[in-house]
Amino acid sequence: MTDASESDLQPLLADNVDDETNGNGDTNHNNNNNTINKNKTRKDINRNEVAQQQRKLSFTRKSHKFRYIWKRKPLLYLLAIGILMLVINATFNRNMGDDNLLPSEDDVNFLSHVHSHVPGMRVISNLTSLLKTSLFNKSPLPAKATTPKTTKLSPKEWKTSKMPLLLKQKSLKNKAKYKIFKANAKSKKDKVFTSETKPIINASVSLSSNPLNAMAAADLDLDSSLNGTLLDDNIILPPKGYLVWSEFCKMPNLDPYLPEVMKNFHREKYKPCKLLDPLTRVDFNAITQRYTLSIVEDVLPGFSKTGKVDCCYQTITRNGTGDKPDDHVSFSKCMSFVGQTSLDPSIDNILVKCRAGNKQVYANGYPLMPERKEIRERLNMWKKYDDDLGATDKTPSVLMIGIDSISRVNLIRAMPKTARYLYENEWYEMSGFNKIDDNTFPNLMAVLTGMNRSRVMDKCSPYKLHALDNCDFIWRTYREHGYVTAYAEDEAFINTFNYMKVGFVEPPVDYYLRPFLLGAEKHLETRLKSGLISCLGYKHAADFIYDYAVELARRYKNDTFFGLFWANTFSHNDISACTGMDEHIMQYLKKFKDMGTMENTIVIFFSDHGMRFGPIRKTYSGHLEERLPFVFLWLPTRLRQKYPNFVNALNVNKNRLTNPYDTHMTLKHILELTRRVKDDNKLANSDACPKCQSLLKPMPQNRSCQDAAIEAHWCTCLPYENIYKNSKTVLNLTHLLIDYINDFVATFRNRTFAKLCVPLKFDSVDSAYRTTQLETDSEGRVKTVDIYRVTFYTKPNKGLFEATAIYDPETSRMEVTGEISRLNTYSGDSDCVTDGGAKKYCSCRKKIF
Repeated sequence: MTDASESDLQPLLADNVDDETNGNGDTNHNNNNNTINKNKTRKDINRNEVAQQQRKLSFTRKSHKFRYIWKRKPLLYLLAIGILMLVINATFNRNMGDDNLLPSEDDVNFLSHVHSHVPGMRVISNLTSLLKTSLFNKSPLPAKATTPKTTKLSPKEWKTSKMPLLLKQKSLKNKAKYKIFKANAKSKKDKVFTSETKPIINASVSLSSNPLNAMAAADLDLDSSLNGTLLDDNIILPPKGYLVWSEFCKMPNLDPYLPEVMKNFHREKYKPCKLLDPLTRVDFNAITQRYTLSIVEDVLPGFSKTGKVDCCYQTITRNGTGDKPDDHVSFSKCMSFVGQTSLDPSIDNILVKCRAGNKQVYANGYPLMPERKEIRERLNMWKKYDDDLGATDKTPSVLMIGIDSISRVNLIRAMPKTARYLYENEWYEMSGFNKIDDNTFPNLMAVLTGMNRSRVMDKCSPYKLHALDNCDFIWRTYREHGYVTAYAEDEAFINTFNYMKVGFVEPPVDYYLRPFLLGAEKHLETRLKSGLISCLGYKHAADFIYDYAVELARRYKNDTFFGLFWANTFSHNDISACTGMDEHIMQYLKKFKDMGTMENTIVIFFSDHGMRFGPIRKTYSGHLEERLPFVFLWLPTRLRQKYPNFVNALNVNKNRLTNPYDTHMTLKHILELTRRVKDDNKLANSDACPKCQSLLKPMPQNRSCQDAAIEAHWCTCLPYENIYKNSKTVLNLTHLLIDYINDFVATFRNRTFAKLCVPLKFDSVDSAYRTTQLETDSEGRVKTVDIYRVTFYTKPNKGLFEATAIYDPETSRMEVTGEISRLNTYSGDSDCVTDGGAKKYCSCRKKIF
């Protein structure tokens, strides 16, 4: 604004000057007095006008001052609120009048699922009920709907937290329903398995379909459970930010999208192995009980311009000879066929080759599951046994589908479609599942035998011929009691029982895919990804595994089967590689459902551990992810209705500490249900974990890693604190750990590698943490011990190790718990060692000097 003080007053000042002086200079007394009076009057007038001008100026200058705004702020606020209320009211009324603008109930369900299930996303306890009440019932929101506090509560505080009045009224209705259900359940007690726990209200609904139980069943007040209210005497949710919460275990719930992880993560698209469809196909003829190999005429022009090809097939047969009988196969002569041919029932695997002129234009392979007399006789014998026993229900089959190196968090992060399908289709998740050892072999052996690594080495060492054949694998027990068995694993070189191991002398199961893969990897075109075989001919290597599972389920749909199907190739070496297979894996799960397989099959979809090396493994999240694989169970509807206590147990165990030994006991529990096993030793507790039990029974709430036979090095229940990495205590401990590694290598296998490996030396400490743990000694006394976790580098070749040890600085007494982990790659350093037990600790002399 322009300053008007001088310009506006100039005419008045000019008048004063003119009136004060006469032109001729003559004055008298009266004239002087008159002049003075006139001047005073003019000055007064001038002052008034100046004051008015100044008031105008001051008005404009003070318009933005605090006092002026403050006097008018309430009116402005009221006006703004009034306008906002009119807009909201008009919008709400318009939306409520148009059902097409409302989200579907599925959308609301998944919205609740996303908020309650995916770690790192804010959970609003009453979101589900508010959405359902306001949108689908078209009733106004509660008058005082407030966002619940996010403070972490102890279990006792969670039990006593208050619910909104709306939820309390709903809870009273559920209690009445529960009393009716309980009265009806008393008259239908299970004859095979009994439990002291109460069944949940709706046994046919899986609470784990929504991991935080926000919307798993329409009749259950699940929203109140988010505030800590018990759904059942045994079901209580942990505080926000935890998967398990008890006195002995506080397992963190990780955010999948932490920046430290996402900077090393990317999404990939699914890529088919070939653009052309296969030239041949194989089908099983249920009438002739034979497979038929035929040429697909429709795609023939893509392989031959003349439309003519010469095709033949050869069989792949397991040799079973030599020092590693599991690694050798033989091939028959290539037998020509035209158009279509019926395959002999004795053939297990074939390779097909076609030529156009003098050029080979096609090669493919097919693993088969031919009908076998001994298998059919076994199945018929046990069916007759069931009939004689008076069994009215079909004996359930068991299907185990595994993916290597995928943590629970990475399943959500990298395979969201698969995760969503599991959560929305009533699968039961074991969120607190903790691995028991380093890599695949000991964790799978815990599932399949119930033994830990040391027990396996004593009883059936994989480094000795015939040893694995003498192991008490659970699939053998299933086969002995009327099941047809199968096992398949891709990437033959790194198979669980063969990588730097002897393997099996005899096929461990009825249908064994390894011989086919050995032949296919040798003769079919391969494409590598992250160092592993991604494509094998016209299919992804993993497709051969899961198609084998589909074939088992299809061929023996009306019989009982047990199968383990394990994929390595798209997940083992890269945390992002599995993103491209997300849709693919989800479709396999859907296929089993569409085939009717799920109607009488208990399915375990699981992994062994998370990513064990690479940049993500060096982060805090990566440390925990490595130890927390994903595990989901499918229970057929028929079994949910017959055994409501199983449903209750699975819901309880969702947020309890569990492990691979529990999975083993679950497999034994399923066998117990068949009433076919008469030898109690076949169903005995795990050797390595006497306190472990079936997942179909509720786990103790205060279960500790010690109870579950999980070494402190692998246990995720303990809250560690960061300590100064170069302290005297940490440095002394690190030197002791390096001495421990050197002694282990020097004495391993009767000093076999002592001269091959250079002793490691201290380089630096990367990080150090400390925690305390309650332990019970042999006399039942509880004591507190200090546990240190140290990550350190060694010379030569900058090996990065992570160790956990119970350590007393005063006495220098150290006890290493579990194995010492190697966090960076070591294949180039340890080529001189062929034994997996010492390989990760060795730096070969030839690599150094």
